[in-house]
Amino acid sequence: MFSKSLPSTRAKNIYIFSGECIDIHGDSFAAHQKKIGKIKTAWNKARERAGLGEWVGEGDARKFEPNFRWHDFRHTFASWHAMSGTPLEVLQKLGGWSDMRMVMKYAHLSPSYIAQFTNNAKPFKTAESAMA
Repeated sequence: MFSKSLPSTRAKNIYIFSGECIDIHGDSFAAHQKKIGKIKTAWNKARERAGLGEWVGEGDARKFEPNFRWHDFRHTFASWHAMSGTPLEVLQKLGGWSDMRMVMKYAHLSPSYIAQFTNNAKPFKTAESAMA
């Protein structure tokens, strides 16, 4: 088996290619794994402290099961922008979405936000009804 890989014109991505590789800063894959582990530990502790999940099991088998993912922040970002009046075309650029369908998938409107528009429709007045 070869101990060296063939040279590539593409940059190495340590998150896709496993094994011994060195990134542009000289860090090994193992060093990155350690950094990622620290980030995951901090993220899990933050979710636990914020109550974003529930405790399940009993005794030594008891563990915290989070119900909030990092990716959920994209939904929050898009929803808050949409409800604050950011035009959807601008939101599409801000979120880096390729088409409007993706913007609509991420931007959720809260029931209270929708409710404020309930009485916006007014009866249409025609010229005849205005004269009466």
